[in-house]
Amino acid sequence: YFNALVDVHKSLKAPVYTAHAGRREHCSLQKAFENTLDLEQRLGIPVGIEGHYPAINNMFLMSDWKEYSMLLESSVNYVIDLSHLNIVARRYGKRVELVNELVSNPRCIEVHISHNDGLSDKHLQLDSKPWWWNCLEYINPTADVFTEGSQKESLPHV
Repeated sequence: YFNALVDVHKSLKAPVYTAHAGRREHCSLQKAFENTLDLEQRLGIPVGIEGHYPAINNMFLMSDWKEYSMLLESSVNYVIDLSHLNIVARRYGKRVELVNELVSNPRCIEVHISHNDGLSDKHLQLDSKPWWWNCLEYINPTADVFTEGSQKESLPHV
């Protein structure tokens, strides 16, 4: 898979590659960090790992504040999905200072924004300022920022 990924990605000439951290059943968080750094070497471009959120049976890697703190202390590039952190915050409480540190770090190469109810990742459009809104002012200026909010609901019905 990774050999094919390298070939396809190099032919696309994309400047970065990002992927979710994955499931605990497949590897540890430390191994996911190592795999990210290895893939970065193979691709020759920045590779970022994206954290998750609490789910049934604690299936996802990087799904609580402790693991996001480990990300900050690691040497990997990463993605912060603020809607994922809304789910983390609903379960474990808000950590605005940690979020500010995460998004401002030079290794934060992407920030995703969208809305959800704090229970599941719904990719809804923002209709009000969420608790993390003021964290946007701290985002690493070289990070790509984009919405994952569904545009479907705003399209006119034809």
